[in-house]
Amino acid sequence: MLSARDLSPSIFAIVMATGIVSLALNGAGWPLLALGLFWLNVAVYAILGILLAIRAVRYRTHLAADLGSHARAPGFFTLVAAPCSATSACYSSASASPRSPYGASERYSGSPSPT
Repeated sequence: MLSARDLSPSIFAIVMATGIVSLALNGAGWPLLALGLFWLNVAVYAILGILLAIRAVRYRTHLAADLGSHARAPGFFTLVAAPCSATSACYSSASASPRSPYGASERYSGSPSPT
């Protein structure tokens, strides 16, 4: 079970991974599954954000110890990368249109990809 006190700094890697898989599924032609993973990603990101805020307020010494640790501190970089992959998945899911069989790739390349 997730505990705010013992939350790993690299826990946001799950948000990164889910965003990447959502992008891949959308690119592979599975927009509904990609959209489902996107919304799952939003929920996980919100839950982890709340847990991190609780940890910052109630368990400040544990958080400071993680920030000072050479082994655990790099895990905080996932806080930067997670929203990037999540918003990329958001844009990709939003731009996939039922009218276009090519999804977001048509928008970038200007021409449909071969099928």
